[in-house]
Amino acid sequence: MVVISRALFDAIKQVESGGDENAVGDRGKAIGPYQIWKVYHDDTKAGGKWEDCKGAGSTAYSEKVIQGYMNRYATRARLGHDATDEDIARIHNGGPNGYKKSATFAYWEKVKKAMK
Repeated sequence: MVVISRALFDAIKQVESGGDENAVGDRGKAIGPYQIWKVYHDDTKAGGKWEDCKGAGSTAYSEKVIQGYMNRYATRARLGHDATDEDIARIHNGGPNGYKKSATFAYWEKVKKAMK
């Protein structure tokens, strides 16, 4: 199981939505405090509905979704090493191969700054 620290969860939430559980972004494609897309949600088989990622109390469910996503994509077998905070943040932002995409560097810098 991939370990995601509370500090990293909180920083991603701050960058994505400022902590707003009712946030909607990307023209309605991303919802909740972590701005989770339906395809991201469905990929994790978390057991609930995508809509559960938004609204009062959605933070806990959204974190379950993120944990499932990282357990699938931020593994030692895929990365060649234990997942770092940077790997996890960049995968969250850029999808399964986000840790390789130059487009996710700026996102990681924002998350890293929010962790301080």
